[in-house]
Amino acid sequence: LKFSTIKGKIGQLNAMHVQRGWGAPFDSFARVKQALQTLRRAAGATQRKHPAGVPLIEECFLLAASWSVANRAILRAALTGGFSFMLRCSEYLSRGGAGWDAGKVLRGKDLMFKAGGRLLRPEEVAIADQLTIFLRESKTDQ
Repeated sequence: LKFSTIKGKIGQLNAMHVQRGWGAPFDSFARVKQALQTLRRAAGATQRKHPAGVPLIEECFLLAASWSVANRAILRAALTGGFSFMLRCSEYLSRGGAGWDAGKVLRGKDLMFKAGGRLLRPEEVAIADQLTIFLRESKTDQ
């Protein structure tokens, strides 16, 4: 188990005891605090993920300059769509060697294009001023 998991569970137990008026049992146990400090040191520094901002997306487009027009269009749609709708990678990208998660892959019928609130037919999407994405599954569903 990770340090953060154990710390969270101890915090939940403490909170439950406090809610019931029994006091926080782990606050008085120096050995528990010492064990948590040891686990934190053993875990090392937290690995931070950097956000995929506009400069990174533009760099991806530059690196794909030699790709076919169709592949560049797909890359642009995936990156700008994922960024604009704040999607998790698992909600719109392949999982590498594990392939696609069929429950999370965006399909054409998961997209609703509208103009002025009116649902558009596929041949009218160029005039769309709204896009609704239906996510069939998400990590937040867990």
